Amino acid sequence: MMKISFITPVYNAERYLTRCIESVLSVMSDEIELILVNDGSTDGSIEICKKYVEKDSRVKFITQKNLGVSVARNAGLKNAKGKYCFFLDADDYLMDKNVVPLINEAERDYDIVGFNHICLYENGFKKEELYSKKNEQESSKDFFNRQLLTTHMLHTCWGKLFKKSIIDQHNVIFPVDLKVGEDYIFVLEYCKYIETYKLINTPVLYYCVNSASVMQNYNKDARYETWVELMVYTENYYKTSGCRFDHEFYLYQLKTFTAMCRNIFLSCTRIEINEYMNRIKREERIHAIVNSVDLNRLGTFKRIEAELIKNNRWTLFKCYFIGKALIQRFRRDV
Repeated sequence: MMKISFITPVYNAERYLTRCIESVLSVMSDEIELILVNDGSTDGSIEICKKYVEKDSRVKFITQKNLGVSVARNAGLKNAKGKYCFFLDADDYLMDKNVVPLINEAERDYDIVGFNHICLYENGFKKEELYSKKNEQESSKDFFNRQLLTTHMLHTCWGKLFKKSIIDQHNVIFPVDLKVGEDYIFVLEYCKYIETYKLINTPVLYYCVNSASVMQNYNKDARYETWVELMVYTENYYKTSGCRFDHEFYLYQLKTFTAMCRNIFLSCTRIEINEYMNRIKREERIHAIVNSVDLNRLGTFKRIEAELIKNNRWTLFKCYFIGKALIQRFRRDV
Protein backbone atom coordinates (compact mmCIF):
# COMPACT_ATOMS: atom_id res chain seq x y z
CA MET A 1 0.00 0.00 0.00
CA MET A 2 1.19 3.51 -0.76
CA LYS A 3 2.39 5.23 2.42
CA ILE A 4 1.87 8.96 1.90
CA SER A 5 -0.13 11.15 -0.47
CA PHE A 6 1.34 14.65 -0.49
CA ILE A 7 -1.38 17.14 -1.48
CA THR A 8 -0.39 20.58 -2.76
CA PRO A 9 -2.92 23.21 -3.92
CA VAL A 10 -1.41 25.43 -6.61
CA TYR A 11 -2.49 28.98 -7.38
CA ASN A 12 -0.11 31.32 -9.23
CA ALA A 13 2.84 29.74 -7.44
CA GLU A 14 5.44 29.64 -10.23
CA ARG A 15 7.91 31.55 -8.06
CA TYR A 16 8.04 28.78 -5.41
CA LEU A 17 6.52 25.69 -7.00
CA THR A 18 9.66 24.02 -8.34
CA ARG A 19 11.31 24.18 -4.91
CA CYS A 20 8.24 22.63 -3.28
CA ILE A 21 7.95 19.81 -5.84
CA GLU A 22 11.66 19.00 -5.77
CA SER A 23 11.59 18.73 -1.97
CA VAL A 24 8.91 16.01 -2.19
CA LEU A 25 10.46 14.14 -5.10
CA SER A 26 13.77 14.02 -3.24
CA VAL A 27 12.10 11.42 -1.02
CA MET A 28 13.68 8.20 -2.27
CA SER A 29 10.59 6.02 -2.13
CA ASP A 30 8.12 4.61 -4.62
CA GLU A 31 5.50 4.48 -1.86
CA ILE A 32 4.62 8.15 -2.05
CA GLU A 33 2.65 10.27 -4.48
CA LEU A 34 2.46 14.03 -5.01
CA ILE A 35 -0.95 15.36 -6.01
CA LEU A 36 -0.76 18.86 -7.50
CA VAL A 37 -4.15 20.59 -7.69
CA ASN A 38 -4.18 23.64 -9.92
CA ASP A 39 -6.76 26.16 -8.68
CA GLY A 40 -7.16 28.34 -11.76
CA SER A 41 -3.58 29.61 -12.01
CA THR A 42 -2.92 32.26 -14.66
CA ASP A 43 0.89 32.24 -14.46
CA GLY A 44 3.32 29.48 -15.42
CA SER A 45 2.28 27.07 -12.66
CA ILE A 46 0.39 24.71 -14.99
CA GLU A 47 3.41 24.25 -17.23
CA ILE A 48 5.60 23.46 -14.22
CA CYS A 49 3.11 20.86 -12.99
CA LYS A 50 2.87 19.20 -16.41
CA LYS A 51 6.65 19.06 -16.69
CA TYR A 52 6.92 17.08 -13.47
CA VAL A 53 4.05 14.75 -14.44
CA GLU A 54 6.09 13.76 -17.48
CA LYS A 55 9.30 13.56 -15.48
CA ASP A 56 8.15 11.46 -12.47
CA SER A 57 5.36 8.90 -12.34
CA ARG A 58 4.74 9.69 -8.68
CA VAL A 59 3.29 13.10 -9.64
CA LYS A 60 -0.45 13.41 -10.29
CA PHE A 61 -2.04 16.57 -11.70
CA ILE A 62 -5.60 17.85 -11.24
CA THR A 63 -6.85 21.14 -12.61
CA GLN A 64 -9.95 23.17 -11.80
CA LYS A 65 -11.19 26.72 -12.16
CA ASN A 66 -10.43 29.10 -9.30
CA LEU A 67 -12.65 27.69 -6.54
CA GLY A 68 -10.39 28.24 -3.55
CA VAL A 69 -7.89 26.29 -1.49
CA SER A 70 -10.52 24.20 0.33
CA VAL A 71 -12.01 22.86 -2.90
CA ALA A 72 -8.49 22.15 -4.16
CA ARG A 73 -7.54 20.22 -1.02
CA ASN A 74 -10.80 18.27 -1.14
CA ALA A 75 -10.05 17.31 -4.73
CA GLY A 76 -6.64 16.08 -3.61
CA LEU A 77 -8.21 14.03 -0.83
CA LYS A 78 -10.68 12.46 -3.24
CA ASN A 79 -7.84 11.25 -5.46
CA ALA A 80 -5.34 10.27 -2.73
CA LYS A 81 -4.26 6.62 -2.60
CA GLY A 82 -1.90 6.71 0.38
CA LYS A 83 -2.40 5.35 3.88
CA TYR A 84 -1.74 8.88 5.12
CA CYS A 85 -2.31 12.33 3.64
CA PHE A 86 0.18 15.15 4.14
CA PHE A 87 -0.74 18.69 3.08
CA LEU A 88 2.03 20.92 1.78
CA ASP A 89 1.43 24.45 0.49
CA ALA A 90 3.09 25.41 -2.78
CA ASP A 91 5.27 28.10 -1.19
CA ASP A 92 6.53 25.76 1.55
CA TYR A 93 8.96 22.86 1.22
CA LEU A 94 10.20 19.77 3.00
CA MET A 95 13.53 19.67 4.84
CA ASP A 96 15.80 17.13 3.17
CA LYS A 97 17.54 15.97 6.32
CA ASN A 98 14.32 15.27 8.24
CA VAL A 99 12.23 13.50 5.61
CA VAL A 100 13.23 10.05 6.93
CA PRO A 101 11.29 10.45 10.25
CA LEU A 102 8.26 11.46 8.21
CA ILE A 103 8.41 8.26 6.18
CA ASN A 104 9.18 6.15 9.26
CA GLU A 105 6.11 7.42 11.12
CA ALA A 106 3.94 6.49 8.15
CA GLU A 107 4.92 2.87 8.77
CA ARG A 108 3.32 3.00 12.21
CA ASP A 109 -0.38 3.16 12.87
CA TYR A 110 -1.08 6.42 14.72
CA ASP A 111 -4.32 8.16 13.78
CA ILE A 112 -2.51 11.49 13.53
CA VAL A 113 1.16 12.46 13.66
CA GLY A 114 2.14 16.09 14.11
CA PHE A 115 5.62 17.41 13.31
CA ASN A 116 6.96 20.83 14.11
CA HIS A 117 8.22 23.29 11.51
CA ILE A 118 10.50 26.25 10.96
CA CYS A 119 9.03 29.62 10.01
CA LEU A 120 11.16 31.17 7.30
CA TYR A 121 10.70 34.91 6.76
CA GLU A 122 11.54 36.86 3.62
CA ASN A 123 14.41 38.64 5.40
CA GLY A 124 16.02 35.26 6.17
CA PHE A 125 14.98 35.14 9.83
CA LYS A 126 14.12 31.62 11.04
CA LYS A 127 11.94 30.60 13.99
CA GLU A 128 11.28 27.02 15.06
CA GLU A 129 7.80 26.24 16.39
CA LEU A 130 7.78 23.55 19.09
CA TYR A 131 5.19 21.37 20.76
CA SER A 132 5.11 21.23 24.54
CA LYS A 133 8.11 19.34 25.92
CA LYS A 134 5.67 17.21 27.92
CA ASN A 135 4.31 15.56 24.77
CA GLU A 136 6.96 12.83 24.78
CA GLN A 137 5.67 11.56 28.12
CA GLU A 138 1.98 12.01 27.36
CA SER A 139 -0.41 9.89 25.36
CA SER A 140 -3.79 10.87 26.82
CA LYS A 141 -6.52 12.43 24.71
CA ASP A 142 -6.88 15.14 27.37
CA PHE A 143 -3.29 16.26 26.78
CA PHE A 144 -3.83 16.21 23.02
CA ASN A 145 -6.98 18.31 23.35
CA ARG A 146 -5.10 20.85 25.45
CA GLN A 147 -2.57 21.17 22.64
CA LEU A 148 -5.37 21.39 20.10
CA LEU A 149 -7.52 23.94 21.93
CA THR A 150 -5.11 26.10 23.94
CA THR A 151 -2.11 26.46 21.58
CA HIS A 152 -1.76 27.26 17.88
CA MET A 153 0.47 24.29 17.04
CA LEU A 154 -2.27 21.97 15.79
CA HIS A 155 -4.40 24.56 14.02
CA THR A 156 -2.99 24.07 10.53
CA CYS A 157 -3.50 21.08 8.26
CA TRP A 158 0.08 21.08 6.96
CA GLY A 159 2.93 19.33 8.76
CA LYS A 160 0.77 16.39 9.83
CA LEU A 161 -0.03 12.87 8.78
CA PHE A 162 -3.78 12.21 8.58
CA LYS A 163 -5.01 8.65 8.17
CA LYS A 164 -6.95 8.39 4.92
CA SER A 165 -9.26 5.67 6.24
CA ILE A 166 -10.58 8.01 8.95
CA ILE A 167 -11.10 10.78 6.41
CA ASP A 168 -13.05 8.45 4.13
CA GLN A 169 -15.05 6.72 6.85
CA HIS A 170 -16.29 9.98 8.38
CA ASN A 171 -16.30 12.12 5.23
CA VAL A 172 -13.99 14.72 6.72
CA ILE A 173 -13.52 17.57 4.24
CA PHE A 174 -12.48 21.20 4.24
CA PRO A 175 -15.37 23.69 4.57
CA VAL A 176 -15.64 25.63 1.34
CA ASP A 177 -17.46 28.69 2.70
CA LEU A 178 -14.60 30.03 4.86
CA LYS A 179 -11.82 32.28 3.56
CA VAL A 180 -9.52 31.55 6.49
CA GLY A 181 -9.55 29.07 9.37
CA GLU A 182 -10.79 26.28 7.13
CA ASP A 183 -7.83 24.07 7.95
CA TYR A 184 -8.42 24.37 11.71
CA ILE A 185 -12.03 23.25 11.27
CA PHE A 186 -10.78 20.33 9.18
CA VAL A 187 -8.36 19.37 11.97
CA LEU A 188 -11.05 19.70 14.66
CA GLU A 189 -13.50 17.61 12.66
CA TYR A 190 -10.86 14.95 12.01
CA CYS A 191 -9.77 14.83 15.67
CA LYS A 192 -13.26 13.88 16.79
CA TYR A 193 -12.49 10.37 15.53
CA ILE A 194 -8.89 9.76 16.60
CA GLU A 195 -7.73 7.45 19.37
CA THR A 196 -3.94 7.54 19.04
CA TYR A 197 -1.52 10.31 18.23
CA LYS A 198 2.11 11.30 18.24
CA LEU A 199 3.56 14.82 18.40
CA ILE A 200 7.19 15.08 17.35
CA ASN A 201 9.54 18.01 17.84
CA THR A 202 11.36 17.30 14.62
CA PRO A 203 10.82 19.95 11.94
CA VAL A 204 9.94 18.45 8.58
CA LEU A 205 9.14 21.56 6.59
CA TYR A 206 9.87 25.23 6.12
CA TYR A 207 6.75 27.36 6.48
CA CYS A 208 7.54 30.39 4.34
CA VAL A 209 6.01 33.63 5.60
CA ASN A 210 5.73 35.91 2.60
CA SER A 211 3.73 39.00 1.80
CA ALA A 212 1.92 37.28 -1.07
CA SER A 213 0.47 34.45 1.02
CA VAL A 214 -3.27 34.06 1.56
CA MET A 215 -2.99 34.32 5.34
CA GLN A 216 -1.13 37.62 5.12
CA ASN A 217 -3.76 39.26 2.90
CA TYR A 218 -7.22 38.23 3.98
CA ASN A 219 -9.58 41.11 4.62
CA LYS A 220 -10.70 42.53 7.93
CA ASP A 221 -14.33 41.43 7.58
CA ALA A 222 -13.23 37.83 6.98
CA ARG A 223 -11.03 38.03 10.04
CA TYR A 224 -13.83 39.05 12.41
CA GLU A 225 -16.46 36.73 10.96
CA THR A 226 -14.00 33.84 11.00
CA TRP A 227 -13.18 34.43 14.66
CA VAL A 228 -16.87 34.26 15.56
CA GLU A 229 -17.43 31.06 13.57
CA LEU A 230 -14.28 29.39 14.88
CA MET A 231 -15.21 30.31 18.44
CA VAL A 232 -18.58 28.58 18.06
CA TYR A 233 -17.01 25.50 16.47
CA THR A 234 -14.16 25.14 18.96
CA GLU A 235 -16.49 25.65 21.92
CA ASN A 236 -18.78 22.91 20.62
CA TYR A 237 -15.76 20.61 20.24
CA TYR A 238 -14.56 21.47 23.75
CA LYS A 239 -17.93 20.87 25.38
CA THR A 240 -18.38 17.47 23.71
CA SER A 241 -14.77 16.34 24.20
CA GLY A 242 -15.19 15.36 27.84
CA CYS A 243 -12.21 17.51 28.85
CA ARG A 244 -12.49 20.22 31.45
CA PHE A 245 -9.88 22.96 31.51
CA ASP A 246 -12.16 25.97 31.34
CA HIS A 247 -9.66 28.66 32.34
CA GLU A 248 -7.02 27.57 29.82
CA PHE A 249 -9.54 27.11 27.02
CA TYR A 250 -11.28 30.47 27.46
CA LEU A 251 -8.03 32.28 28.12
CA TYR A 252 -6.81 31.13 24.72
CA GLN A 253 -10.05 32.35 23.16
CA LEU A 254 -9.53 35.71 24.88
CA LYS A 255 -5.98 35.89 23.51
CA THR A 256 -7.12 35.17 19.96
CA PHE A 257 -9.84 37.81 20.26
CA THR A 258 -7.52 40.53 21.56
CA ALA A 259 -4.88 39.66 18.95
CA MET A 260 -7.56 40.01 16.29
CA CYS A 261 -8.57 43.42 17.69
CA ARG A 262 -4.98 44.64 17.64
CA ASN A 263 -4.41 43.51 14.06
CA ILE A 264 -7.74 44.84 12.79
CA PHE A 265 -7.14 48.23 14.40
CA LEU A 266 -3.68 48.24 12.85
CA SER A 267 -5.18 48.29 9.36
CA CYS A 268 -8.47 50.15 9.93
CA THR A 269 -9.51 53.75 9.38
CA ARG A 270 -11.17 55.63 12.24
CA ILE A 271 -14.62 55.02 10.72
CA GLU A 272 -13.91 51.29 10.33
CA ILE A 273 -12.71 51.07 13.94
CA ASN A 274 -15.97 52.59 15.16
CA GLU A 275 -17.94 50.12 13.02
CA TYR A 276 -16.02 47.21 14.52
CA MET A 277 -16.50 48.53 18.02
CA ASN A 278 -20.27 48.50 17.45
CA ARG A 279 -20.07 44.86 16.37
CA ILE A 280 -17.84 43.91 19.29
CA LYS A 281 -20.17 45.50 21.83
CA ARG A 282 -23.05 43.33 20.58
CA GLU A 283 -21.04 40.09 20.64
CA GLU A 284 -22.31 38.18 23.69
CA ARG A 285 -19.63 35.50 23.33
CA ILE A 286 -16.94 37.97 24.34
CA HIS A 287 -18.57 38.53 27.72
CA ALA A 288 -19.09 34.77 28.09
CA ILE A 289 -15.37 34.24 27.49
CA VAL A 290 -14.32 36.81 30.08
CA ASN A 291 -16.78 35.41 32.63
CA SER A 292 -15.25 31.95 32.17
CA VAL A 293 -11.69 33.09 32.86
CA ASP A 294 -10.20 33.33 36.34
CA LEU A 295 -9.09 36.97 36.35
CA ASN A 296 -6.82 36.38 39.34
CA ARG A 297 -4.67 34.06 37.22
CA LEU A 298 -4.11 36.58 34.43
CA GLY A 299 -1.04 38.69 33.81
CA THR A 300 -1.28 42.45 34.17
CA PHE A 301 -2.05 43.40 30.57
CA LYS A 302 -4.41 40.53 29.88
CA ARG A 303 -6.29 41.33 33.09
CA ILE A 304 -6.62 44.96 32.00
CA GLU A 305 -8.12 43.81 28.71
CA ALA A 306 -10.53 41.44 30.45
CA GLU A 307 -11.60 44.06 32.98
CA LEU A 308 -12.31 46.60 30.24
CA ILE A 309 -14.58 44.09 28.50
CA LYS A 310 -16.27 42.89 31.68
CA ASN A 311 -17.08 46.43 32.81
CA ASN A 312 -18.12 47.65 29.34
CA ARG A 313 -15.42 50.30 29.23
CA TRP A 314 -15.50 50.36 25.45
CA THR A 315 -14.02 53.82 24.92
CA LEU A 316 -10.98 52.87 26.98
CA PHE A 317 -10.92 49.47 25.24
CA LYS A 318 -10.75 51.21 21.84
CA CYS A 319 -8.00 53.59 22.96
CA TYR A 320 -6.03 50.75 24.53
CA PHE A 321 -6.00 48.67 21.34
CA ILE A 322 -5.34 51.61 19.06
CA GLY A 323 -2.28 52.23 21.25
CA LYS A 324 -1.20 48.58 20.96
CA ALA A 325 -1.67 48.72 17.19
CA LEU A 326 0.45 51.87 16.93
CA ILE A 327 3.22 50.28 18.99
CA GLN A 328 3.14 47.21 16.73
CA ARG A 329 3.32 49.42 13.62
CA PHE A 330 6.24 51.36 15.06
CA ARG A 331 8.15 48.14 15.84
CA ARG A 332 7.43 46.81 12.35
CA ASP A 333 8.66 49.99 10.65
CA VAL A 334 11.83 50.37 12.72
